[in-house]
Amino acid sequence: MGMTIVEKILARATGKSSVRAGEVLEPAVDLAMSHENAALVINQCLEIYKGTGLEPRVWDPSRIAIIFDHRVPAESSKTASNQKKVRDFVKQQGITKFHDIRGDEGGICHQILPENGYVRPGSVVVGTDSHTTTHGALGAFSFGIGATEMASVWALGSVLNLEVPGTLKVVMQGRMPEHVSAKDLILHLIGKISAEGANFKVIEFHGSLSNPCPQAGALCSATCRWKRVRLPVSCRRTQRQSDICGKKRVSGRRSGLMLRIRTRITTGCWRSTSPLWPASGASAHGRQCRIG
Repeated sequence: MGMTIVEKILARATGKSSVRAGEVLEPAVDLAMSHENAALVINQCLEIYKGTGLEPRVWDPSRIAIIFDHRVPAESSKTASNQKKVRDFVKQQGITKFHDIRGDEGGICHQILPENGYVRPGSVVVGTDSHTTTHGALGAFSFGIGATEMASVWALGSVLNLEVPGTLKVVMQGRMPEHVSAKDLILHLIGKISAEGANFKVIEFHGSLSNPCPQAGALCSATCRWKRVRLPVSCRRTQRQSDICGKKRVSGRRSGLMLRIRTRITTGCWRSTSPLWPASGASAHGRQCRIG
């Protein structure tokens, strides 16, 4: 059987031919991002080496990005001291992907990463920030972790005890009416699956419309490109499908428009031809939500 896009990414990151939802893995990390909370990560990282007699060293300084953006300028002496600690650590470890508060090199962490080409399709990205799922829009498996987990990533270069998540596929078709934005569409989707509907899952967005969805509690939201010209991708149903939603007429309070959306959620499998991996035509398992 084939794999979802995230299963493909995790298979590559673990050197396996295939993985399945529910497996526990330790995938290699391609990029580890922190902001001001890097000071906490440093403390935890130093604890790892305490009593070992080894000099504290990060596994790969070129794969660590640190961006000051949450407390700029420093609002207290404590924050200023922590920022100085981070600067010293960055210099000592040779971390080059460091963005200080200067206007010519600083910015919001989740903008800095794509603007500088730090996130690549098919990569594993972790960050000490809950909005790290944003980078799923670039075809990466991207998710947030805590300071202790990040310290282990800095030391080992891998995420410990990661369970391969299930996938929710969302297919969006058609054109948006005037004055209706992607935000309206995503709020409608959240209304269908709830704010917790994608907890510890991955959302794959397909079709002619797509948008990241951190608001639904997604572990990662991935926008996929497909070789087929016509979207969405064709589905080969191998299990009984259950249409839980019919055609919906949603009131567009903004500008008094009506937003017509048909939502269908099915359980089964679909065939992908993602250009990110040569092996095409593989089935992918999960829930499917079609909007169009």
